[in-house]
Amino acid sequence: MNILFAHWGETPLRGSERILLSMSSGLYQRGHGVHVICNQQVLASAIDQHCESVVVFQRSASSFNRRLVEFVRLIVSTIHIVKKNKIDIIVSNNLGTSRWASLVSMITGCRFVCYLHTNYLPRARFASLAHLSDAMIGVSDFVLEGFLEDGYKRDKIFRIWNGVEVQDPFESKSEIRKSLEIPENAVVALSVGAFVPFKRFDMFLQVSSLLSQKHHCYIAMICGDGPLRMMLETQYSESNVKFLGWKNEVARYIKAADFIVSCSNREAFGLSIIEAAALGRPAIVANRGGQVEIVEDGVSGTHFEADSMESCYSKIEQMILSPNLYFVQGLNARDAYNKNFTVDVMVENIERCLIQIDESRFDDHSRWAKILRLVACSRRLFIVRLQSF
Repeated sequence: MNILFAHWGETPLRGSERILLSMSSGLYQRGHGVHVICNQQVLASAIDQHCESVVVFQRSASSFNRRLVEFVRLIVSTIHIVKKNKIDIIVSNNLGTSRWASLVSMITGCRFVCYLHTNYLPRARFASLAHLSDAMIGVSDFVLEGFLEDGYKRDKIFRIWNGVEVQDPFESKSEIRKSLEIPENAVVALSVGAFVPFKRFDMFLQVSSLLSQKHHCYIAMICGDGPLRMMLETQYSESNVKFLGWKNEVARYIKAADFIVSCSNREAFGLSIIEAAALGRPAIVANRGGQVEIVEDGVSGTHFEADSMESCYSKIEQMILSPNLYFVQGLNARDAYNKNFTVDVMVENIERCLIQIDESRFDDHSRWAKILRLVACSRRLFIVRLQSF
């Protein structure tokens, strides 16, 4: 089977790019023809050894007319790639590529699949033309909910959890803590992600500041960067919190921690959570979004009420007071990782899914059926825009 992955993104390489690297490498090793079109030279260089071909399409136009010309050039270039390499399936690794990928699918007749790594608002769902896809894959049930609400057929939707490969650092937990100036007997919580509002680092920091005043053994660490970092770092500079900045590899910091915390109120999945599980660290997560699907409450971690400081405080304090709790849950988390969240499991599920899609005979795969869906999408987008005024 010949597959074309399409991806638009930004550097540094984040979650969806990391999953694309693992997917393309795994499918390539299993004998499939893997091709990639992207807009990042960094990604192209990283993925070049794990696919048959990679094309970098730099977008630079600013005016509407130039963007339109660029859009047409992109469609023509992709059609050439599809025909030259006899592509069976185009996989849009985010909605940024689905508009032109859907049109290429209509013209060439090859299958078109949307791979969702986050949840989208109605306007984005219809403007992207993702509803023209022959099937849809999501990293969690949470990211697929919106399309189901739109009326997308359930039998064409597949949920495939992400998988990661984690290298256990050679340093011991004690050695890492010493280098970070953290006492060996401290209870350490780690949170990972971008400093954006929905991640709720403000709440995590407020809770951690209160906890460190009551429990002097408690220390919080954050790996991440973003627009809110400077403000929050200044606000909590005197608290028992270590701001570590953006880290491409977080395994070292996970190993230094006792558990991981995610206060995000709409997390699509949570790669850092399964990275922590791979190293035997449980997670305390808000009970909203895709993260609740990968952390079993009371078994491999703990859920707390989203956006509730009191609930978050209570669950973290429970961990501080019960070292045996995070040890047992950490063992369970590692078992869950080995069963569900390795790269091999993910690639196997993706391969099975793409083969099923390629061999399926959908009633609405014809060009005329897709044209009718395109008209329907345009109508729904018009209605959504009217409602936004």
